[in-house]
Amino acid sequence: MLRRIALLLKKKLVNVAGSKPDLLSIPDDVSFAAIDGTPVTAGGYVFSEFGINSRKNSILGISQCRSSVIKIQIKEEPNKANTLEQEAQFLAELNAADCISAPRLLSTGSLAPSEVPFASFGLERKQESERYSYIIMQYIPSASTVSIADVLLAIVEQQKLGYFHGDIKPNNVRFDPEQKICILIDYDQSQRLTQEQRDMTPHEFLLWAMGQTFRDSSSKVKIDALHDERKRNAYFNGNAFRIDSTTLYKEQMTTNSESGVYHSFATPDVFADGSRILGTREQWLKKIAVTPDEKVLDVGCNGGVVSFYMHDRGASVTGIDVDQCIVTAAQILANIFNKNVSFSALNLDDAETLPEYDTVLLFSVIHHTEKLERNCSLLATRCNRILIECRLVEKGKGPRGKHWKDTSEWNFESIEDLQKGLENLFAPHKVVRTFGPGDKGRFLFELIKD
Repeated sequence: MLRRIALLLKKKLVNVAGSKPDLLSIPDDVSFAAIDGTPVTAGGYVFSEFGINSRKNSILGISQCRSSVIKIQIKEEPNKANTLEQEAQFLAELNAADCISAPRLLSTGSLAPSEVPFASFGLERKQESERYSYIIMQYIPSASTVSIADVLLAIVEQQKLGYFHGDIKPNNVRFDPEQKICILIDYDQSQRLTQEQRDMTPHEFLLWAMGQTFRDSSSKVKIDALHDERKRNAYFNGNAFRIDSTTLYKEQMTTNSESGVYHSFATPDVFADGSRILGTREQWLKKIAVTPDEKVLDVGCNGGVVSFYMHDRGASVTGIDVDQCIVTAAQILANIFNKNVSFSALNLDDAETLPEYDTVLLFSVIHHTEKLERNCSLLATRCNRILIECRLVEKGKGPRGKHWKDTSEWNFESIEDLQKGLENLFAPHKVVRTFGPGDKGRFLFELIKD
């Protein structure tokens, strides 16, 4: 009976993670058009298409190379919490924290009235002695909809970095279809959070944020689905945000399992129903010395479970994976967990060289590459120590488009034969310690350069 209940519970969790998401329509509230006369040059960019916001307090323009957007403040707005200069400061701080869900601030400055396209919007030009402040930001071509889960991920990431956007509504969200992430725009209502607010669980923080109001008593979170308790709870496991409900997790392809999620998370802040936890690997790794600031490369890092563990041991960790979606998710998780870990997308089969590291981690991954011998030889030349988790028999598969393709395999009859095989692959490294077997017959081998 207990086994049946467990299976039903797991099926329910998978169904929630894989269900069709609630989509939020993103309105096109500013219409851009080419202006008559000379384009505006500012911050090294040239702008020739402009629009004006609904309150007519800011003129917005898109650069000719369509990489940046300028926001020119033409009059003060008393209901805004921040000036344009303060808004720029919030963006600069979020950028410095490597926030994924905020646009990049590119430049700030001011323009003379003759440089501002007032006439295009039927506005009267002011005296030439006045200056108009502007900020230039990354331009984000947006999809027409975004999932509620992706909006929540942006809110949670920024909360854990110490900020609340302060005006969460459809007009202030964008969805980057290439990066598969929601980006929040317009930080004129933003605020810095206290440590107590940062320490709230994501669900607690969302309830707090929805309770914050403007002067007209309207909520600072204007997304109806989040005010619906039943719909809202679908994105949480208790108080922890279900990151496996996001587009990043739905689009990533890193494990050929039923849920499609490899690393599990069950922290107070984040939940993901995956195939693997740190588990027995933590008991093995505790017996292995890690020196302060030891340079570690985690190959096939996935969501970062092992990378975060090694960071907590004092190592300087870089994680790589073939899938850009899971790499982006891992970087956001690093921000949520306050872990100084760097992640990037790299297919080892395509790498001609690598930086030097003290230790390379290969946890159930190397057989999922096609150029097995070449990759092992490359890694052996770039580090002094290798920690590899594997089994006597491995048959790898790797994602190719939306399908899985056979990669590399081996078949050893004994642990001694496997050790010799690894020493041949990673020469001149030698096996100095072996741990296991662990789950599913996996062993962990520590190899040191001879």
